[in-house]
Amino acid sequence: MILRRAGPGDSYLLFQWVNRPDSLAGKLATQGPIARQTHDAWFASRLADPETFLWIIESGDKPVGQLRFMKKAEAYEVDIYVLPDRRRSGIAQEALKHGIGELKAARAAPHSVRASVKIENFGSQRLFERAGFLLCERHAGHLVYGLTAS
Repeated sequence: MILRRAGPGDSYLLFQWVNRPDSLAGKLATQGPIARQTHDAWFASRLADPETFLWIIESGDKPVGQLRFMKKAEAYEVDIYVLPDRRRSGIAQEALKHGIGELKAARAAPHSVRASVKIENFGSQRLFERAGFLLCERHAGHLVYGLTAS
């Protein structure tokens, strides 16, 4: 497994992934498919933002997912997606561990990392718990996990 920084050529790949039914089912803010133009504008703004870290997760030279840390207020919000046929292989755990290491290396001071997970998304809950995240908040439809990357 490797993490490679996402670039302009990855826009269509991420557009396809974000609109997959399994991806949409896990999103808190997105209620339906995202238009290509909307995605492309969002993607360009993420690549231009020095406080967004966006990687493509590759295995065997093939893209199998994405990992993103995006600064919001005082914390980095994490978003991870792995193709269904690669889940439960440990690849998400490995990518998350490497991504947190990259974030630590890029930012000298300790930073909080947060993950918002739908209550019914038990796989993501296990992923973050195994990575050392602690349950910080409970809301009607989601849980918030936190970790200090120091």
